[in-house]
Amino acid sequence: NRLAMTLLELEMMDKVSQFGERKITTEHLEQLKGFEFNRAAPLRKLVHFDYEASIDAETGMMRVFVKPFVPNDVITAPNEATHFRLVAGGVCMSLSKYEFDRSFRESNLWAVDTTDAIGIDRVINMPLKVEGPMMLFFGIQFCDDYNGHPNMRSYKKHNGLKLVEVA
Repeated sequence: NRLAMTLLELEMMDKVSQFGERKITTEHLEQLKGFEFNRAAPLRKLVHFDYEASIDAETGMMRVFVKPFVPNDVITAPNEATHFRLVAGGVCMSLSKYEFDRSFRESNLWAVDTTDAIGIDRVINMPLKVEGPMMLFFGIQFCDDYNGHPNMRSYKKHNGLKLVEVA
């Protein structure tokens, strides 16, 4: 609902089109940068490490880079969570044609309490001919070990996802 309301606000910024025909422009979408999808678990409260997010619109490459970190020191996990994974996703869209392409990358599952240093470099390659905006998302998913299998469902309310870059 928050995203829908935010998109409606962006649509209302179109002062050129008539009421009922207003559109969200690429420039307005840039205001979504920093949007936290889970208000109850914002990414900034779950991960306390630096990351770099970039989009190269000419090549279609999106990237999230995380320097090595020790999860035990910089991850704030729910009490029962035993593991986590980092996720990155990219979307490119044509606002005029109502078309989009998406791609997502996940890291391995890591123990929350590990003392080993972990770093990731997630590269997402999108089509070369992008007509409209590109958006890059970054987040964390928690799970526990259920009879040797990861149980993700219990942690939906605790996972964080943020729009980290728009081009």
